[in-house]
Amino acid sequence: ILPGFANHPDIIRRFEAEAQIVARLEHLHIVPLYDYWREPDGAYLVMRWLRGGSLKDALQRSGAYDLESTAALLDQIATALAAAHRSSVIHRDLKPGNILLDEDGNAYLADFGIAKDLAAAKDSTTQSDAIIGSPDYLSPEQARSENVTPQTDIYSLGVVLYEMLTGQHPFPNLSLVERLYKHLSEPLPAIDSLPPDARDAINTVIQKATAKNPAHRYSDALALAAAFREASASVIQASTKTPDAAVIERLSAREHEILRAMIEGRSNKQIAAQLFVTIATVKWYITQIYRKLGVRSRMQAIIRARELDLLSLSNNAATLRDVGELDGATRLPTENFQPDNPYKGLHPFQTADFNDFFGREKLVEKLIRRMGESGPEIVTRFLAIIGPSGSGKSSVVRAGLIPALWRGDISGSEKWFIVDMLPGARPLDELEVALTRVATTPIAAGSLREHLSRDKYGLLRAANLILPNASDGSELVLVLDQFEEVFTLLDDEAARAHFLSLIYTAAAEPRSRVRVVITMRADFYDRPLNYPDFGELVRSRMETVLPLGANALERAIKGPAERVGVTFEDGLVARIVDEMHYQPGALPLLQYALTELFERRKGRLLTHEVYQSIGGAVGALAQRADDLYQEFSPEGQAAIHQMFLRLVTIGEGTEDTRRRVRRSELLALVADPDVMDDVIDTFVEYRLLSLDNDPITRAPIVEVAHEAILREWERLGVWLNESRGEIQLERQLDHAAVDWLTGEKDVSFLLRGTRLEQFGTWAMSTELALTQHERDFLQASSANDQREKAAEQSRQV
Repeated sequence: ILPGFANHPDIIRRFEAEAQIVARLEHLHIVPLYDYWREPDGAYLVMRWLRGGSLKDALQRSGAYDLESTAALLDQIATALAAAHRSSVIHRDLKPGNILLDEDGNAYLADFGIAKDLAAAKDSTTQSDAIIGSPDYLSPEQARSENVTPQTDIYSLGVVLYEMLTGQHPFPNLSLVERLYKHLSEPLPAIDSLPPDARDAINTVIQKATAKNPAHRYSDALALAAAFREASASVIQASTKTPDAAVIERLSAREHEILRAMIEGRSNKQIAAQLFVTIATVKWYITQIYRKLGVRSRMQAIIRARELDLLSLSNNAATLRDVGELDGATRLPTENFQPDNPYKGLHPFQTADFNDFFGREKLVEKLIRRMGESGPEIVTRFLAIIGPSGSGKSSVVRAGLIPALWRGDISGSEKWFIVDMLPGARPLDELEVALTRVATTPIAAGSLREHLSRDKYGLLRAANLILPNASDGSELVLVLDQFEEVFTLLDDEAARAHFLSLIYTAAAEPRSRVRVVITMRADFYDRPLNYPDFGELVRSRMETVLPLGANALERAIKGPAERVGVTFEDGLVARIVDEMHYQPGALPLLQYALTELFERRKGRLLTHEVYQSIGGAVGALAQRADDLYQEFSPEGQAAIHQMFLRLVTIGEGTEDTRRRVRRSELLALVADPDVMDDVIDTFVEYRLLSLDNDPITRAPIVEVAHEAILREWERLGVWLNESRGEIQLERQLDHAAVDWLTGEKDVSFLLRGTRLEQFGTWAMSTELALTQHERDFLQASSANDQREKAAEQSRQV
């Protein structure tokens, strides 16, 4: 992202939240966002590389598009833009340079780097003196620094459409001021080079798309694309011979079934559930359908199917004008429109999800009051949020507390810089990276780490180094999620004590600009109490997360569905509340059941029948996990077994916890990495696993989406009970192997004597798959042991 944007304080404050929103825009014609991060003086987005260049390149190289090609590209761009708008994201910089092409000429919408989340309650970047966007494609409201809406993108798309038809911009060779004046005051010139039969109709479409008043433009991008197709239909039909069904390779019965499901608006996931096959299988069939019909997208496949009369559609089937796309699946914006699933599966709510977060309003108000307290006798810059696993601690912070701070619910909190992190096994490294993400000024390499390592005042100094001048009221809010990891994953006691002293000092120092919020599982509450100062801080500044009451549960169930226009069958909400009230660890089970219920709904109605079929709120998670397991081949099932044993940290006197693992480590466990890749992707698709990137190395990592699956999936419980001792031995071996690698394979780190014999014997008999670095470590230890024994024998001789 250009430094001028990346270093703006408002962008720094909101970068990660907005990147989360963009990363969720999963659509066939949106370039996927794989990774994102920020560091001093820069912000970065990692996206799919497309080899066909951009629409700008194509126009410069080949000139204007014909009407049929323009209509095809406009369909693709419009469906992508409509999907973004349905997710409350406005592009704000739509132009040919941001429309990328693949080698077949298909269009993909890219560069949401300055996209705006419509749902933000208060955001100083919405109304700003700065003009955001490219002057050549700027809407009048952008030029006037007024509020942007989806119609802002419609205007820019109208200008792009003009350029596709003519090969040049409507206002070429003008100064910046002249271009802005044209966008503000003058209509786009008429295109005289169009075919006479369609000239007036197409010019009318462009004029409506680029109307100076946003209210006079098309209601959405799909309406614009449909209007253009209608305006150019006579010319396209005259120049295009409809292919005869005889020249199209015959579709199989299963392909006909999937094509019909596509027309009905079902997603890949819904088709897979309907046909009892994997999503990968559905994708394979769709690829065959595209090949046989000679098309490149779902919209084109549906159009071709209608042209060839491949399916006898009912009288109320959607017309072309009604068809849109979302997440790569055909959607109907009227009665068959498919809204995004507002439920989160096993994933915690993120900051970007605050519009779907219901039921914790009173707790959020209480947390805000606690953070806003002041007084000389208490440490007010610290808050510990404690609750059992599955109580929603992470969600209430990310989707409740943080948005409230952004809204300014505490005086001046809208100016605070908020960063969240997981401590992991190297909390000091994680803290350094987290602080770097919100640094407002360039920092010398290693300087933050030097401050953090020196003494207990390190976090105070680091905060002063990265924050703007104190006179602007800015502070740092450090959110330490899953704080129990300081006690479960960090083995070095000296490192743990130093990290706790950093946090305590930053919160207790009267002149501090740091506020600390931690979330921690209740079964680890005794661990910080072993450290007197920090333990007293936790005791005095603790808020507990209690189970939701019946009324709050009802809001959590109904609120997200109502927001997207979906309702529950009479009595179903009460049934779910009765089932989940007082259920331990209820919230992840509830969210997963609601996710499954929403995916299998009938139109806009969530029904008792479907709820019963998924196993109810208590059984949905375990049923889905077991169904997925049963779908895989024996090789896939073995990979699932090995994968989950790696993703768990065995509890000692506490419940087991999830563990983050590099994807490469999991792939190394099986002979065919493609099998493990398929396993991971499938469990991610059904929200049972989460993907992320290591904040330090950016390497892809995998983790269980929530500990609830460790408790609820009976098959996994059996695996863990059978292998607890072996898992602990493997972790010891892994730690020793990592120390050896970190120590540049120094022989002093190798196993010897009884310890080598223990691990060598175990490795020969265990059913746990070992990684390459674990095997290398054992082999190196064995070879070194043989050398040392041989040397000893030589000395004795």
